[in-house]
Amino acid sequence: MEVQLDSTGEAPGSAHSPRLSVIVPVHNDPQRLAKCLDALAGSTFRDFEIIVADDGSTDGTHIVAENRGVKVLRLPRKSGAAAARNAGAEHATGEILVFIDADVCVHPDTLAVASESFNDPTISAIFGSYDLEPAEPNILSQYKNLAHRYYHQISDENVTTFWSGCGAMRRDVFNAYKFDTKRFTRPSIEDIDLGARLTRDGKKIIINKQFQAKHMKHWSMVGIWRSDIFDRAIPWTRLILREKSLPGDLNLSTGQRGAALLSALSAAIFLIACVFKPWLAVVPLAVFGGIFAADKLTARWVLMPALKIGTAVAIALGLVAITNYAGWWSAGILLPILGVVLLNVPFYEFFVSHRGLLFTTAVLPMHLVYYLYSIGAFLAGHAIHYGETIDRLDDFKERLKLYAAIAAVLYIGAWSLVLVRSVAKHTTIDFAVSDATGYYAYLPSLVIDHDLNFDNQMAVQYPVPDIDYANDMQHNRWPIGVTLSIAPAFLVAHVSAIALHHLTGWAVFAPHGYSPIYYFFCIAWIMALGLAGMIVADKLIVERFAIRGRTVAAAIVTTWLSTNYVWYFAREPLLAHMAGATWVIFSVYLIHRIDQTTSQGKLVWWHLPMISFCTAMAIACRMTNGFIAPMFIYLAINLYQRKLIVPALKLMPLIVIAAAPLAIHFAIMKAIQGQVMASSMEGLGYGPRERFYWTHPALLRSLFSSRHGLFFATPTLLLAGWGLVWHIMRRRGWRDGWLMSLIASAIVLWYVNASWYAWWFGPSVGNRGYVELAGLYAIGFAFLYTWMETVGRTQRRIVLTLLALFIAFNYVLAAGKLVDFIDDNQYIIPAERRIFTGRLERI
Repeated sequence: MEVQLDSTGEAPGSAHSPRLSVIVPVHNDPQRLAKCLDALAGSTFRDFEIIVADDGSTDGTHIVAENRGVKVLRLPRKSGAAAARNAGAEHATGEILVFIDADVCVHPDTLAVASESFNDPTISAIFGSYDLEPAEPNILSQYKNLAHRYYHQISDENVTTFWSGCGAMRRDVFNAYKFDTKRFTRPSIEDIDLGARLTRDGKKIIINKQFQAKHMKHWSMVGIWRSDIFDRAIPWTRLILREKSLPGDLNLSTGQRGAALLSALSAAIFLIACVFKPWLAVVPLAVFGGIFAADKLTARWVLMPALKIGTAVAIALGLVAITNYAGWWSAGILLPILGVVLLNVPFYEFFVSHRGLLFTTAVLPMHLVYYLYSIGAFLAGHAIHYGETIDRLDDFKERLKLYAAIAAVLYIGAWSLVLVRSVAKHTTIDFAVSDATGYYAYLPSLVIDHDLNFDNQMAVQYPVPDIDYANDMQHNRWPIGVTLSIAPAFLVAHVSAIALHHLTGWAVFAPHGYSPIYYFFCIAWIMALGLAGMIVADKLIVERFAIRGRTVAAAIVTTWLSTNYVWYFAREPLLAHMAGATWVIFSVYLIHRIDQTTSQGKLVWWHLPMISFCTAMAIACRMTNGFIAPMFIYLAINLYQRKLIVPALKLMPLIVIAAAPLAIHFAIMKAIQGQVMASSMEGLGYGPRERFYWTHPALLRSLFSSRHGLFFATPTLLLAGWGLVWHIMRRRGWRDGWLMSLIASAIVLWYVNASWYAWWFGPSVGNRGYVELAGLYAIGFAFLYTWMETVGRTQRRIVLTLLALFIAFNYVLAAGKLVDFIDDNQYIIPAERRIFTGRLERI
């Protein structure tokens, strides 16, 4: 580094040591640096030195400082503000280090206030705020700088953070900590990180409200968003996760977190409303276009009074027109925003008092978007943090935490969707809709009505407008696996409903089987069952294929959140598919366990009965779950080859007893429909128009049709398929009889699903019939990610890009279904009918 002495000619370590050392980091900013140094020169406090740390400037920035006779440190290359400040501190001689950014102008008394603050020996560091008069006149600069001032001015004096734009610290304290130059190579939250380390060790930091300076930075809309997201929110989130502490200082208070959630709720309702009221999508474009235009105007001159009045009138008329167009959706959008305003009344009062009502009107949408991208950045920060610490997922307990968190989020999401649907459709809160009614209705009928006649349930669930649909579905002939799966939760809910309804009389606790309390327990229970399925799939992959935990976690999460499994987990959990998938996973895992134990010549007595129970439950959920028959053929051959058939036969009484769910299923079918129907696989649920065409399977349609084809709706499974192919061909997976029998089972299910015909699906059952292969999905993704570890960066990027595109496509289709933007539940958009019922569909 090149060091120039100050105007006194005294080098560091000389006899005179000033009270303050003012350190100014700068990079290619001569004009503002000149103003900054001139302001420092006008300070009433004189016992200080100035050190300009030139962070690799390529222009004449250092000359500005040299001409003013201050010390200049020239870093040989751009290393970031943190490194520049550290370099300045190394050459400082003052007792107190004062950090002032090059785009900041101190007031005449700023340095005096800093010096007086440290008369209290318990204080290690202080910082202040911007003043009320930012140098740049444009709206966005005024908004950004004044918002910064507001949060600093209302904060408690004692804080757990630090700010280096206008901050000071004892030199001995700073030298013991310093800015982290490894993490922060560009301006970011190096000061917040420093403050967190200081307060963690018991150092006292305060905000001095009189310690003020003027900010000269010009802010643009893109600049604000880029800075807030990439330089503040994301790194701050990572810091919070590293420190394992969420501070309540400045703009991280509980009220601010609540406002962020309300903003997200309003945005979610707005997006849904756009489907029904497409022109609403123009609103944010108009709003931010108007703010952008006003920002450009105010960068040059203050808006004229006539223009202000016209703008206010246009805003008022626009709000009335939007409210009239959106109808009741406007209430759903605006009520959360009202909550945000109420939580921030002092904030908006501050802007009204200092800049007027029209200015504050422009501030509101910027503030709402700030909350939205803060939530997004918070989530992104979590993703980056966990990506950096992904090796922790090699620990099974850590993966359990991840899976439990996913299940909890999806549980909340499921309730959110149902609540939105109840408002949008003007219906009751109900998870038992569509086909789910038939799976669920056994419980209220048997437990409450003590019969198997579902007519009264259908009358409640399907009023007159839907009576044709109710009549067309044979609700008394649905498989009972889902009923058996959630029966414990239903019984707990029923007892709770009786007690709570007796105490309160509230409708939410009505003990008729369909009030929200029943769904509260039943949905939680069946989602816990699905969570257990994913956990068992994790154990299966780790034990069977010795794949490391982080790779398995990625495979499980991909299966869970990027395939059709997520739909039946969160949106339609009372259908048979997710529950059936879990019981199939249990069965497949237990066959794997038997494979392991019998290789050692042992047979655990409870394994076979447990397989019998899980398989019986799977078939009771859907008769076609008998597709895993090849796995049982493999199991029988395994037992025979290892001479364990006789011990297995001795367990036959237990195996038969464990198959009770299947016996219960056929007994109920017989009681309802008679012997013929009880043994028939056809006509279960719908009318007689559904049947199997075994000699004319729609094999390709089952996979590629736009009418719910597996790879059309869930293209990510193409990548899982590649993982399986790679493992079989390159890793000689074909030698693994267990895996090959599982793949054979999948082929059986493909044929069965492709042979089925129903009145509203058409040829083939479509993608929903393959959800029971979730365990195989996870195995395929695990192989895919293992393969990616063996190839180059370019190939990995291609796969990740495809994965992102496929996931986006999957969620676009799911979003279309969620908002009922469909035609008879088969086509997302009208044009799709023309596209996919033409030549492509006929192929």
